[in-house]
Order: sequence, then C-alpha cells, then structure tokens
Amino acid sequence: MVANAFIRRARVVSLASVGALVVVSGCAAHRPVSAAAAPEPSQDEPRDVRETPAAEASSVDAPAAIAPDNAVSQPLQVGEASFYSSKFQGRRTASGERYDMNALTAAHRTLPLGSYVRVSNVSRTRSVVVRINDRGPFVKGRMIDLSFAAASLLGLRNAGHARVLLEPVEPIRLQIAQPVAASNKARVYHAKAPKRPMKLRLAHPRRHGARARAQASA
Repeated sequence: MVANAFIRRARVVSLASVGALVVVSGCAAHRPVSAAAAPEPSQDEPRDVRETPAAEASSVDAPAAIAPDNAVSQPLQVGEASFYSSKFQGRRTASGERYDMNALTAAHRTLPLGSYVRVSNVSRTRSVVVRINDRGPFVKGRMIDLSFAAASLLGLRNAGHARVLLEPVEPIRLQIAQPVAASNKARVYHAKAPKRPMKLRLAHPRRHGARARAQASA
C-alpha cells in the first residue's frame, strides 16, 4: 500500500514538471524579438533611392544667364565717318524724307532705317546719337555719313572725316499724358457763373486806432 502511494505521487510530480516545461517553452517561443536583434537588410536588395548625377545637379543649381535690359543685337563697329556736303540740302533720302543739315541724322549701308546709333569720335572723346534715315556712304573706306549738325558736334568740320565708334541704341519713348477735357456740366457751370467784382471791406487805420483807445480808457 505504501509503495503504491509513493508511485502515484512520483507520477503526479513528474506530470506537473512536464506541464511546467511545456508552458515555459511556449512563452519562450512567443517572446517578441527586440529591435536590436533584428537582422540587417541584405546589401544585394535593390534600393528605391535614385541618385542624381553630379552633372545634373550642377546644371540645376547653376543660375540661368539673363540678358541685360539695355542689350543690343547689333555689334559694335569701328570705321571712318564723313558728312554730307551742303549741296544735298533738301534732297530725298532713302527713307523718303528730305535731308536736313541741321538735324541729327546719318546714312548707313546696313543698319535699319529709323534706328538710332551713338557715334563716338575716338580721338576727341565726343559722342552724339543720330537717326539712320539714308543709305550710304558709297565711298570705299567710309562707314557712315553724318549730317552737318552731327559732324559739327563731333569736330569733323575741319578734318572732313574721323575714326568713330558706332553703338546701336534704342530710342527713349516719352509717354506724355493727354490733358483731361472738362465735363459738359463743368463747362455749363463756368459759363453761367456770374462775373461779379470782389469787394473787400477793410477798416480804416484811424478809426481802428480811435476805437482801440476808447476801449482802453473805458
């Protein structure tokens, strides 16, 4: 009897120990894995990050070149300048207008008619802006023909010709506001307004002084 009871107790203890081992192993299997123990991604996996080449980055970051507002399309020209003689006064030019020796005009072979160009005398450091209204000169070695007035300002009257620098420019357009016309109502009012002479009443200085003395004595 005593032996059988001992055997049963040993079986119960062994079963309890086996159950405890099963519970512990189950908890260990479901234990969360820490972030530090997470495996690193393989180096062979494709990356979704796109790398920009250095050439593209430099082209994007570089600022675009902006042309200045006063840039001109025509290049600078250096050559000999002469001027019209007085016998061309009043003759028709290539633009259709008549030559005026007192106006600041000039003749050029290729510049557009109606365009403006700054002519600078290289030796005298003088400059003048003229308008192209004719074609020429047709003399070999000459680049531009100036009017008498323009040649006088550049100091070409005595020499007859000089070496100049041409710089095409844009004309300055002045926008002058038109005067605002008066309304019909204002015109009628001013037309009907009576023109009466203005009367000013000024106190005589003697009367004013006598009144002031009377008030002071009282």
